Amino acid sequence: MKSVSIFLLVLLLEGLALAGLNAQSIKVISFNIRLDAASDGIDRWDLRKKDLSDFLIGEQAVFIGLQEVTKNQLDYLNLELHDYAFIGVGRDDGLEAGEFSPILYDTSRVIMLSNNTFWLSESPDSVSVGWDAMLPRICTYGLFMLKANKQQLFVFNTHFDHIGEEARQKSAELILRKISEVNQENMAVVLLGDLNRRPDTKTIQLINNELIDGFKFADEASLKKPGTYNGFDLKSELKNRIDYVFVKNIKVSALKHGRQKSSEGRWLSDHLPVIATLQME
Repeated sequence: MKSVSIFLLVLLLEGLALAGLNAQSIKVISFNIRLDAASDGIDRWDLRKKDLSDFLIGEQAVFIGLQEVTKNQLDYLNLELHDYAFIGVGRDDGLEAGEFSPILYDTSRVIMLSNNTFWLSESPDSVSVGWDAMLPRICTYGLFMLKANKQQLFVFNTHFDHIGEEARQKSAELILRKISEVNQENMAVVLLGDLNRRPDTKTIQLINNELIDGFKFADEASLKKPGTYNGFDLKSELKNRIDYVFVKNIKVSALKHGRQKSSEGRWLSDHLPVIATLQME
């Protein structure tokens, strides 16, 4: 009888070990890094780029969705973050002109299987400005496979227009349709982005109907001051939450809004990074 009990215990421990191998913890970051603008003065890119890249390197995220990224910024980060590659194109020509919404991914941990970028407009397959938007807006996405256990997931990254109310709502509808279209096998989905809308708006509620807002699992500091836009104001009350991590078919085990400062005591960007730890099973 004793030997049977030991045998059952061994089987249980082996099962737990296999479950641990199959479960994968994935850190993701959504971060509007603010474009390279000389008018930013003491907060301009050249004065904060080293601290910002050091922050990203230190976080060791598997996926990093950036917004408002110009080609020279992307080139710099691509050189600094040695273990990462990126997907994405410039929104002005579908190549290198204008802002990117790139997804950086750790090549030591994931394989990129496919990727695409579409425009948030009535003509998503071509360079275009949608609805009442002021500027062209895009969404970049990729299908990735985790090397550790061969699990696959989709990661989307976007930046909604800052003016057009209709454009923001239609952009949300378009992205949800695209997710449904490409995710025929109901795999895990992560949506990262600066959506330029607060949580109580119709646009965000629309997304909440189909995806889970990772902020539900935010730490105490982020719950007390939920805002992600600081405007480079060191005294910001951090009330305006417009940056998000949404998920589907994947668990959020932790989320926080990063409040790291530069070596000069300035904000790394005019937005805070949203940092989430996800669990695939």
